[in-house]
Amino acid sequence: MGVASGHLFHCTQHMSKLDSAMTRVPWPYILTWLGLGLLVHVALSVSYWQLVAPRHKALRSDAVVAQAPTHVRVWITGDSHPRTAIDPRGLGPAVVNAAIGGQHMTKSYYRTRTLIERHDFDVDVMIVPLDPVTLTSWNSHQYAPEMVWGQYVDFVELAVVHSDPFRYLGYWLEAHVVPYMGELRSLNQIRTGRYGFGAGLPNGNYGAQPPRIRRQSAIESAEAHLAGGKLVDPTQAWALQQLVTWAEARGIRLVFIRFPAARAYALRLGEARHAIDETIVGSIVDPERHLLLDHESLFFGRDGLFSDPHHLNGRGRTLYTFGLKRVLTERGYLTDAVSDEPPPLR
Repeated sequence: MGVASGHLFHCTQHMSKLDSAMTRVPWPYILTWLGLGLLVHVALSVSYWQLVAPRHKALRSDAVVAQAPTHVRVWITGDSHPRTAIDPRGLGPAVVNAAIGGQHMTKSYYRTRTLIERHDFDVDVMIVPLDPVTLTSWNSHQYAPEMVWGQYVDFVELAVVHSDPFRYLGYWLEAHVVPYMGELRSLNQIRTGRYGFGAGLPNGNYGAQPPRIRRQSAIESAEAHLAGGKLVDPTQAWALQQLVTWAEARGIRLVFIRFPAARAYALRLGEARHAIDETIVGSIVDPERHLLLDHESLFFGRDGLFSDPHHLNGRGRTLYTFGLKRVLTERGYLTDAVSDEPPPLR
């Protein structure tokens, strides 16, 4: 009995000390600082969004897409190659070019699906790039600013599918909890009006440069696009498969295009081209069900139609769009009459 009483006394004494310590913790001080921290966090998040939202090209493109008719005859997705190669007006009415620079295949899949489902578009044909570098690992994990891409991309799904929780949940946190974290690069792009925050289409003249400079520029660009290490990145191949499965379930006819490039640039990408042909064509991309157009060499020797080794300028865009319309009409993907002469070059 005495031992039990002693034990009870010590327990009571310990609880009394704990209560005393808790009373000494400056809770009002701590809660005040936590509240201030929360207010600063909210202010930074809202300010960052207000800075980014009106300027980022994905959101600017979304605003244009929202004005499209419910029935879309041709939807163009992908990166800067279809964005700079196809003038949607040249293909006729009800054509949407939702491609933007830096939109790799994973971004393309999620953003395409989000926009079409959000507006309940009825799409007849979808054009998808299948260039030698479309599925490389170059830039394949670039999602900055995550606050923007988190509106489309399901990072939790990617974390599970690719068994890489730390990478993708980190993107999720930046998209939905601390959007301003690590965003110095995006702020610099806003300041300079480049990359995700650039405006307009390239209209330079690659052909006006001396041959040596052109060749050097082409090789440097090609090597940069191969720098990620994998010629067919599994994350991008997965996204392409998802896009194909989803589009076919909606009855969308798919057209895959290898877009025009300058000769020196294209020649450096032989191994990447072979990798696409060996692993993607015949499996995910099926020539029996899909239209596959290889236009990579279309403008070899006509460098004046490019703004750089792999982007068409205004003249190239006009000519290419005219030719593409003719091909799509001949193959039954468009029903418009095509004139015999291209529009005047501008």
